[in-house]
Amino acid sequence: MFGISLQFEPNIVHVSLVEPVQAVVIDQAAIEREEMHKADLQRQREEEVKRQAEKKKAERLEVKRQADLKKRQEVERKRKQEEKKKKETEAKRKAEAKQQEEKKKKETEAKRKAEAKQQEEIKRQAEEKKKRDAEAKRQAEEKKKRDAEAKRQAEEKKKRDAEAKRQVEEKKKRDAEAKRQAEEKKKRDAEEAELQLFNFCQSAFIAVVGEIHSKVKNNWTYVGDETGLVVAILVKVTRDGEVASANVTDSSSDAIFDRSAVNALRKASPLPFPDDPRCYEQNKEFGFNFNPDG
Repeated sequence: MFGISLQFEPNIVHVSLVEPVQAVVIDQAAIEREEMHKADLQRQREEEVKRQAEKKKAERLEVKRQADLKKRQEVERKRKQEEKKKKETEAKRKAEAKQQEEKKKKETEAKRKAEAKQQEEIKRQAEEKKKRDAEAKRQAEEKKKRDAEAKRQAEEKKKRDAEAKRQVEEKKKRDAEAKRQAEEKKKRDAEEAELQLFNFCQSAFIAVVGEIHSKVKNNWTYVGDETGLVVAILVKVTRDGEVASANVTDSSSDAIFDRSAVNALRKASPLPFPDDPRCYEQNKEFGFNFNPDG
């Protein structure tokens, strides 16, 4: 069997759109305007080039004119300068001639006055010499008298100086002896004061030895038989009694006991110490014998 389709599909016709005549005319006008615009620009550029060329030409002419003017001014200036130089040279020559004439007159007058003055000076010097000779003679006589008096006074002064020297030597000996005795006394006083301070500090330290021993013993711990054990320790303390170092100098032969004694010393720090600061240097290092039974 043959089937018949009733569906209708129209044919689609593709039509090319043609630009209207009016659009073509408008585009041509735009092109013409663009060409006219380019022509105007070209003309303006040419006019600007021409204007710039004329401007440069005018500038060159102005530069040339200015140079010519400057050249003429320079020629005029040199002419005036030469004229001024000639006038100055002539004026200088006349002034020098006048100056030489005046100088010559002055030198002639000065020579005349100098000769007159020289004659007067010779006469004056002769008078002065006469007076000086007379004065020299008088002064010589006076000097002779003064020398004799000076000699007499020098002899007397020599005697006085010798006596004064003797007295100075005597006083020097007395002063030296007094100084020696004073120094000996000062030395004795210092030694006595030092001995007194030593004894005082020794007593002050002895007074706190028991306290030191008690404080160390109170801080001492030891497990073992300490009977008969004694250890010698060199102790160094600060000014506040703080233990700076503690070193065994004579062992008890029991290392544990020795260490316990050193530890007790350190735990007891600061140790009782004399209050007087003068006693520090003497007692800052001392030997401590620790004997628990003592």
